[in-house]
Amino acid sequence: MWSPDYYRLSDRQRIIALIREYPFGVLSMSDRDGRMQGVHLPFLVDELPDGSIEFVAHMARANPLHDSFDGEREALVVFSGPHGYVSPSDYASDGQVPTWNYIAVHAVGKPEKYGDGPDSELAIERLVEAMEPGDSGWRMAMLDERKRDGLLRGIVAFRMLIDRLDGKLKLNQNKNAKDIRNVAARQAALGNTDLADWMISELERGVD
Repeated sequence: MWSPDYYRLSDRQRIIALIREYPFGVLSMSDRDGRMQGVHLPFLVDELPDGSIEFVAHMARANPLHDSFDGEREALVVFSGPHGYVSPSDYASDGQVPTWNYIAVHAVGKPEKYGDGPDSELAIERLVEAMEPGDSGWRMAMLDERKRDGLLRGIVAFRMLIDRLDGKLKLNQNKNAKDIRNVAARQAALGNTDLADWMISELERGVD
């Protein structure tokens, strides 16, 4: 992902934290016929003992894109955080132009199916547990055996070892503090409080 230095996020732990905060991504790759396809999925991100990063996800078995998950074909996963339009009138300084502030992570790797069996079931259970709220949330164990088997038959679990991980925080870091605070206040007034909070947090991080 192209990025000027002042927007680039290189801290791996912060990138991983971003994925965990905004885990719903878009996986894009070519299918068996060479056509580009995309699928919207929630992802788990694991740090493995050897220091590598692996994603875990699952998709509908009816989606033929998983036929390309052979561990050799490259895929791109894009995660998006809060974003919003910035008007020139939002700045304190004159002579500004329109732009769009956003947070994004790009990850490149080669998806590989688990295949049917305990590893696949565990991957699906982990995804459910990660997305359900707290210990009192829904669990697959609540299903009877017939429904559980039906669910598993309709899903393909896969892993993706990450070869490249890029983060970008485009939050007006190239502007002065007054301009950043003005834009953040405008975003908050529009109800885009997550983006406003990120802008102020990055501003204060830069000051520190």
